[in-house]
Amino acid sequence: DIESPYLLGKQMVETLYEELAANANDVELAKNSVDIEAILAKKKIAIILAVEGGYIIENSLEKLEWFYTQGARYLTLTWNTGCDWIGGANEENKRLTPFGKEVLNKLNELGMIIDLSHVNAQSVDDVLNATEDTVVATHSGAYAINAHQRNLSDAHIKEIVARGGVVGSVFYPYFLNGTEKATIADVVKHISYIRNLTGGVDGIAIGSDFDGID
Repeated sequence: DIESPYLLGKQMVETLYEELAANANDVELAKNSVDIEAILAKKKIAIILAVEGGYIIENSLEKLEWFYTQGARYLTLTWNTGCDWIGGANEENKRLTPFGKEVLNKLNELGMIIDLSHVNAQSVDDVLNATEDTVVATHSGAYAINAHQRNLSDAHIKEIVARGGVVGSVFYPYFLNGTEKATIADVVKHISYIRNLTGGVDGIAIGSDFDGID
């Protein structure tokens, strides 16, 4: 068993590279938009390495940088339970710390995208105040449609899109309608709301979160 989030993350990266090598005719790792276009032109699947949960850097900017060197291009800052330096969706009063601001600065310096899904509302405010760079929310819904702590307020959605970011519409039933079962109509309701709120579709993505749904 590996108890260190960083060592577990390294193991997962190694596994990814083994899978890439074993399936080189079908997939390639993309590190930027140029790579994506080139890989798709070869009729292959473009793989993007991302990290969900800042625990993995173990409060070390050097470890964060290591994941970047391996190809990671966005970091979901936390999960529902926050890191030492930022609050998760299940924590109402935890905020971005001074070290958290150092993490944001390093992400901006490297060119890794900041992902605000799973971050609590107060910490979203803190991040938006601490950086002017593009941010995203890879798998979230609209709080106005369903008042769940994992969903985003109108103000946060508008600010993310105004910066050139996207909100990836989540498919998790509880986030969509507060029950154990949802349909495509529920997904469309959130997407339509974000479209109307932001004045177009450029700020909308498909976030699914299928790997996190039973």
